[in-house]
Amino acid sequence: FNRMGYDIETVDVAFAGIFAGLMANKWDMCVSGIYVTKAREAEMDFTDPYQEGFDAIVVLAKGDLKKPGDLKGKKVAAEAGTASAAFLAGLEGDNGPFETLGYDDKETMFLDLENGRVQALATGFIDFVKKNKQDPNMFRVLVTSQDNYMIAGAVRTGDKIRDIFNEGLNSMKKDGTLAKLYEQFLGV
Repeated sequence: FNRMGYDIETVDVAFAGIFAGLMANKWDMCVSGIYVTKAREAEMDFTDPYQEGFDAIVVLAKGDLKKPGDLKGKKVAAEAGTASAAFLAGLEGDNGPFETLGYDDKETMFLDLENGRVQALATGFIDFVKKNKQDPNMFRVLVTSQDNYMIAGAVRTGDKIRDIFNEGLNSMKKDGTLAKLYEQFLGV
């Protein structure tokens, strides 16, 4: 938005509450790792996509979990309200039971995995696993979903802020700024 001449205020909230806050006019747009799904499209509009994502179960690379069935009886973290939490719930039928712990943010989940409070976590934040600056060999993807999703910003239906965001986003695609940000922060 700065590129388009707008000042913005950023509000950091748990993912589970972002859409309710959007619909209650607490903020104008949600930008995160938001998967564009048919159910969400029925309730809100989306910007042009800016990334592709999929869900995965992540474990410590040096740990003893080698296949999804090894999750049985373990503590597994998921960010509440996300598609990753739904993916985890779907895995439990064939690979559980396991204890699912709900989290408000990814950072705490990864810290708890690193410190042994959970043995695995469900996330769509795979690029962090691939480009962990602390130790690129710390985490390993145990299993991924068969589905992939486009990631985009969410706005209330018909809100013109979508067009403003898209104009800025597309100018970043054209001039190479977005590619540089991908390289810098995601390593791709």
